[in-house]
Amino acid sequence: MRLGFIGLGAMGRPMALHLLRAGHQLAVWARRPEASQPLCAAGAVSCASAAAVARRAEVVFTNLTAGADVEQVTFAGDGLQDGLGAGSILVDMSTIAPEMARSLAQRLACGGVEMLDAPVSGGEQGAIAATLAIMVGGKAAVFERVRPLFEVLGKKIVHVGDSGAGQVAKACNQMVMVAAIQAVAEALHLSRAAGADPARVRQARRRFGGQPRARSDGRADGRPRFFRRGRGTPPSQGLRGGARRGASSRAADAGFRVGRSATQCLDGDGLGTFGYRCPVARP
Repeated sequence: MRLGFIGLGAMGRPMALHLLRAGHQLAVWARRPEASQPLCAAGAVSCASAAAVARRAEVVFTNLTAGADVEQVTFAGDGLQDGLGAGSILVDMSTIAPEMARSLAQRLACGGVEMLDAPVSGGEQGAIAATLAIMVGGKAAVFERVRPLFEVLGKKIVHVGDSGAGQVAKACNQMVMVAAIQAVAEALHLSRAAGADPARVRQARRRFGGQPRARSDGRADGRPRFFRRGRGTPPSQGLRGGARRGASSRAADAGFRVGRSATQCLDGDGLGTFGYRCPVARP
């Protein structure tokens, strides 16, 4: 099949490489030409614009940072819309707001172009290992056409519903992740505040209580990377008591920061679309 791929970052590059190695023709475009070099060396065709990618492809994948980026690549001058023909498919694997995904799909439909929103979970390692979880929104018939391509990229593939449903599922997935992060951070702070050694409390949890299984980066032990020892988490700030700031305290601080950041993203670019504020987030 003739494919296109835009968004050749840490996750997009290995995903595009899997499609290429599966025997598909692949056209790519990147804002930084050096980002496409590894793929071109493997047989992909580098194009001068997003529109040029679309002209060469039946299905175009995008994996970008935010909804505004997807919109610009699709509808700005020399964007995908200028090259996508009737019957072609845009598969956006970015994590964006559900309403943005629906708006993009509606605008593309005016030109006879189909769209699937297909955010992923599994992180960079999942992309490299082709073990991603893929949550898809869009027409069922279009999903079935693209399913063989999804199976090249991931192991858990679910058609959630109509346009935007994939992004809703991703937002819900992130809410669960953030809740687990916040719970661990709260527990570590509580243990120190109550006079217990957080490292020993963590050891007891590992031995008797198990570990939270929520994860998105494919870690075999189930612990988010910022709770692992020796990962360079920022030093503890604002914690009082205790002789030394160990790995558990640093992890707690990192957990609070990551949790707040993630919930703010959900409120600002995801669940906030529905007037919903994640209760895990703090003021």
